[in-house]
Amino acid sequence: GRLGAAAGAAAAAGGGGSSIMGAFPVPILAIWAIRWYLFKIMMGAGLIKAKSSDQKWKPGDMSAMYYFYETQPVPNPFTRYFHNMPKAW
Repeated sequence: GRLGAAAGAAAAAGGGGSSIMGAFPVPILAIWAIRWYLFKIMMGAGLIKAKSSDQKWKPGDMSAMYYFYETQPVPNPFTRYFHNMPKAW
């Protein structure tokens, strides 16, 4: 019921209660495998942009970064500040 779902959500969020989550530590090899995988994805995406023939991704111009940063779904307290900074930044 509703109480069970609420208790499960609280336990999953670290709110206590009995839950299987957190009972077994994640193997360090699994953590490093995920980190390596994410690094490869991010590095590959950057290298593809750098290797492209589009001048907007080349050092000295990088005007594609204005659009890139304005459309990323990563809001934080500094978003408005960085958005209003001069283009040279």
